[in-house]
Amino acid sequence: MSRKDYTKLAQALFAVKVGLVHDYKPQDTFDATVHIIASVLDADNPKFGRERFIKACVGSSGETG
Repeated sequence: MSRKDYTKLAQALFAVKVGLVHDYKPQDTFDATVHIIASVLDADNPKFGRERFIKACVGSSGETG
């Protein structure tokens, strides 16, 4: 990973932190983290497999809750 990748990851995690003021439940926080990181990666690479990434994060069933 490059410095750019680490910066993008930090930005995504910061976005989740900002969202925590809404008093998310742990599962909501996880879901938000996965989706925000996917958005950052998707914006960086048009060939990024967003749905595949999200499924890999949540498990093979695709269920998060």
